[in-house]
Amino acid sequence: MLEIIKEQFLLNQTQTIVLNKKGIVCESDNQLFIIDSQTQIQDFHPFFEIGIVDLLKKPNYTETFYCIHIQLPTRNGIYDVYLNSGNETFSPFLIIYDFTDRYLAFQVVAQEKNLSLLSFREETLKNQKLQIEKEFKNKFLANVTHDLRTPIASVLGFIEIIQQTQLTTDQINILKTIHNTGSHLNDLVEDLVDLANIEAGQFAFRNKSFDFYDFVYQIEKTYNIKSAQKNIDFILNIDNKIPRYIVADRTRLFQLITNIMDNAVKFTQNGSIVLTMKENYRRADNVGLQIQATDTGIGFSAKNRSKIFESFTKLHTDDFGGLGLGLSIVKEITTRLGGTVKIKSVLKQGTTIEINVPLKIDMETSSKAKKVVVKEFLASDFKNKFKILVVDDNEVNQLLLLKMISDHGGFFIDITDSAEQALTVVENEAYDLILMDVNMPEMSGIDGVKIIKNNLKLKIAKTPIIILSAKPSAKERQECKSLGVKEYISRPHTREELFLAMYKALRVKKVF
Repeated sequence: MLEIIKEQFLLNQTQTIVLNKKGIVCESDNQLFIIDSQTQIQDFHPFFEIGIVDLLKKPNYTETFYCIHIQLPTRNGIYDVYLNSGNETFSPFLIIYDFTDRYLAFQVVAQEKNLSLLSFREETLKNQKLQIEKEFKNKFLANVTHDLRTPIASVLGFIEIIQQTQLTTDQINILKTIHNTGSHLNDLVEDLVDLANIEAGQFAFRNKSFDFYDFVYQIEKTYNIKSAQKNIDFILNIDNKIPRYIVADRTRLFQLITNIMDNAVKFTQNGSIVLTMKENYRRADNVGLQIQATDTGIGFSAKNRSKIFESFTKLHTDDFGGLGLGLSIVKEITTRLGGTVKIKSVLKQGTTIEINVPLKIDMETSSKAKKVVVKEFLASDFKNKFKILVVDDNEVNQLLLLKMISDHGGFFIDITDSAEQALTVVENEAYDLILMDVNMPEMSGIDGVKIIKNNLKLKIAKTPIIILSAKPSAKERQECKSLGVKEYISRPHTREELFLAMYKALRVKKVF
């Protein structure tokens, strides 16, 4: 049985050839190839022409030659060749192993592996390219938004100052138009900032307790005005089951609602816009909030439904303005809150956008809590004037802050163009408060803060500092907090925001 198995499965895969020292074939079993006795092995195939006879002259020499392609009219394959130069006991011999099937199978596997490696490499390069493009875009957006924020903040600030002067009706109307345009530009910049932060993974939520009904009141005031400007009706429906005090990121929730409501106002020329908010569910301290914005505007067709939440996608003409970012940001914020957003629309009939988000109830805050009233202090309210140092390299920003603060009458103001100058000034003058811009050449505002806070003179080191940033970020805000900065204000800011921060930093009691 053993001999039968060898003969059937082994012998037909190998051929043994006995040679003499001169390379002449003495015997061959011809299992693979027909090789006549008394012929030179070099004549059998070109592979044996090079160096075989020389190797036979070496005593007790062995070597295996792998993956030899032997192509003859009678047989074509891939073989391993084992050479033994012989010794006193036996003559030189060759053993040829037929590994054609194995090598062909290996070639297929190797080729598949190479293709897989090439595909992986191609995908890696593609991802690297996308990452580089993404980082470039985010850096570009960050720089552009910073450069836009500074002039927009100045424009809005000066408009606010002018509005407090004696004006004619025409001047008031013109200023309103300019202010609305500036606010629109600022909204576009904020959308770009949010998009960059989302893609950079820096989009964070700051959850705090707040009065939901006061929050709704602010929204109602806003859209009463916006709808009146377009001669359309605004209807607000609020479910009184919604708890008064909830814990959430008030700014992001406001952003969700204003984005969908601004969309409704923008695309509605006649009819009405309706904002509905109701409680979906309540479990312990969890509550589900449903927000619906319904309009009678131009709507869109069903074929465009899949595009509605894509960034920089606009379904209508440029007559309506915007960058096409509002709803993509709504989608992103809602998803990150663990909620859902749906949209239904009929062309030329209107649109309904529905947002469902989970929120927390502030169980500890009493519904009878007294409302805090913010007081605007006048110069006469102060026993002594405060001395302020403004550090900003931008002349427009300097002028704006100078005008805002000097009109108050309760402050003395000095101005420096750089953080380096500020370091020299604080050594010679005592200040009650420093307003420091972040983005300045040579030395940044944050580096300036670090040096001031490490000053050996305790009075200088303890001087309260407010940071003003045209490119705010959660990381920068946290760094400022860790350095002992009292307040962090993003530009553009209102006069009220500036003074509230100043009162807080100066420990002026601002409520009654």
